[in-house]
Amino acid sequence: MEIEILNERENLLLNRREIKFRVHFDSGIPKFQEIRKSIISKLKLNEKLTVMNGLKTEFGRKYADCYVKVYKDEESLKVEPKFRIKKNFEVETKKEEKEKEEKPESVKEKEEAKEEKKEKVEHEKEGEKTESKKEEEKAKEGEKKDKGNQNKK
Repeated sequence: MEIEILNERENLLLNRREIKFRVHFDSGIPKFQEIRKSIISKLKLNEKLTVMNGLKTEFGRKYADCYVKVYKDEESLKVEPKFRIKKNFEVETKKEEKEKEEKPESVKEKEEAKEEKKEKVEHEKEGEKTESKKEEEKAKEGEKKDKGNQNKK
């Protein structure tokens, strides 16, 4: 991934630096966070004060145009909408939480979970057998009653 800076300007009113750049890539568009981290490392920016606005690509092109805002302090950063701040900063923490939830602590837990599933299936099958036996017994009792009524006539 190669980065080419197209335009850089200072916005004194909002107390930030605005950078337009182009990311050249070989195959597939890089992920949002990958591009953000690469521009931060290339320009040696403060990660907590850098907000990437988005990226724009065109069909068949091997590049994407991006827009980054670098604030001078956290107070100035409050101008940004909440959704954009979430997209830039909270994505990493959500991924880490999901990975922790998905991974069991040990192999033993996996085996125990499998055994529990097997036991549930066996209990369900046994329950079906006992229900079918009860139905058969009722049917036999019904037949006996019918035969007894026929003999009386």
